[in-house]
Amino acid sequence: MNANGNGREMDTDALVRTLAAENRPAADRHKVERSLALGAAAGLAGVVAAVLALGDVRPDLLETLGGAGLSKFGGGVALAAGAFHMLRRLGRPGTGAIDGLCLGLFALAAAIVAGVVATAQVTAPLDAVLRQTPRYAALMILLSAIPLATVLPALRVAAPTRPAGAGAAAGLLAGSLTALGYALWCPADDALFVAVSYGAAIATTALAGCLLGARVLRW
Repeated sequence: MNANGNGREMDTDALVRTLAAENRPAADRHKVERSLALGAAAGLAGVVAAVLALGDVRPDLLETLGGAGLSKFGGGVALAAGAFHMLRRLGRPGTGAIDGLCLGLFALAAAIVAGVVATAQVTAPLDAVLRQTPRYAALMILLSAIPLATVLPALRVAAPTRPAGAGAAAGLLAGSLTALGYALWCPADDALFVAVSYGAAIATTALAGCLLGARVLRW
């Protein structure tokens, strides 16, 4: 009787702890967002520090914001925001990866880049762009390892049921953050070159995140 009584008491205690965990204060329910925000901020700071170690910030940075800089920074911010929103959704079981806000941010990023390419004066021929892209994209991909290394561990507080998808979203966020930091130094202003090289680097980082996420985010 005592053993059975103790067993029922233990079951009751476990039930109480479970119910308490499900009814934590609202602030605790935002731990995924806080963790991701801290990871993203640390990753962006790391990229900026690495870029500044390579060279100085462009002295004409503000002058470029009406042209190529708009696609670098405007498109980068919209893409990073969309990836962050997708990632926070993927970190919650039973929540779909894509919603209206996510689609809207991705569409805004695409519209900004496409608009700049369509209206800017493209000076580099496509074959030259394709020849130069691997060199510039490779540096961005290497730099993307910094935010990817801070964003993926931040997901450990979440419960992603699709680790590969969550990893891809983490890679997309890491690539977008890297593009923002890299743009502080990047001397290239040709709209087509920016779209192709930055796009290739971000896509590669998203793929790397997918492969890594399938391993490190499995639970």
